[in-house]
Amino acid sequence: MVRTMAPELKNYMDKKLHLQLNGNRTVIGVLRGYDAFMNVHLADAFEVLSKKTTRHWALPSSGETASCPWKP
Repeated sequence: MVRTMAPELKNYMDKKLHLQLNGNRTVIGVLRGYDAFMNVHLADAFEVLSKKTTRHWALPSSGETASCPWKP
């Protein structure tokens, strides 16, 4: 069984991150949590659509499943 290493993101907790996602998408938000599969929880997150346009990401309440607010 191959053992994978968990991401080392604890130094970035409660700091603003600029993430480059698949599909040339950019998201900015404050890192509140993460897991071994690189799932991240961002607070006050928004997607940068262009230099002048952004889209706010609303987080679901506890126990709900998050989904992308757009179709890729």
